[in-house]
Amino acid sequence: AMELTGLLAAHHDQSSSSFNLLSINVIYLKPNRGDSALYTSAKVIRRGRQVVTIETQSWQGSQDNVTAHALLTFTTGA
Repeated sequence: AMELTGLLAAHHDQSSSSFNLLSINVIYLKPNRGDSALYTSAKVIRRGRQVVTIETQSWQGSQDNVTAHALLTFTTGA
């Protein structure tokens, strides 16, 4: 879910049609509960000509209840 959210943020931020995942670093803060919906958000941290760095978070219930945090790096397909 976090990789897909990051990929969608990269597509929204740049006009390139394809991105390749270079790295993903996930920090799991607490376990997710199976009885509650999982939400994710993404923010572009750095945008270069060939590399995009995205920060994502996931939570359940309240956005203050973060369950995981990830830093993703993508290369553009151009």
